[in-house]
Amino acid sequence: QTCQSVDFSILVSPDVTDTSIDTNAGASVEGLMAIDTTQTVSDSTTETCPIVVNPYLPGLALDKAVTSYNDLDGSGALSPGDSVNYSLTYTNTGNQALTWVTLVDDYDQGHIASISASGATNNGDTLTWAVGTIGVGASGTVSYTVTLASGASGAFSSGSTAVNNTATADSNETGPATDSESVTV
Repeated sequence: QTCQSVDFSILVSPDVTDTSIDTNAGASVEGLMAIDTTQTVSDSTTETCPIVVNPYLPGLALDKAVTSYNDLDGSGALSPGDSVNYSLTYTNTGNQALTWVTLVDDYDQGHIASISASGATNNGDTLTWAVGTIGVGASGTVSYTVTLASGASGAFSSGSTAVNNTATADSNETGPATDSESVTV
């Protein structure tokens, strides 16, 4: 006889660092990705059958970009009072659905006069979007617009100040993914 097909799942915590797990049933997980088990084929013969395990590999990617800016003074460069449009594109790059996905953008509040972000909660120095669950291979984009501070309240000199901010995407199944953007004003 030959090995028979058996379907089953094994979920190993991402915190497991051991490269070999022995079970009481005689199966072992080598590198947390394959199992060999011994089957009794007849009263006097046994056969070793490999079992392939598809590992649980969650993944979350984030791409933050400056999509455009509005040059209100016509200088051809970003200046105090101009507006900048940002986008955050998140993608499930793993093989499992991701739950409780959130996006947090820590913007440079010292150089921002106003901000417009549909669907986000603004607490004065971060924007937060509660995305929810995203399926395997799914992606989405959120965007927002900031108006750069002008005059003394901006606390920077035109042409010499970097306005930095970093966005973070996170889920229950992954660690945080970050991306930053900087514009010079």
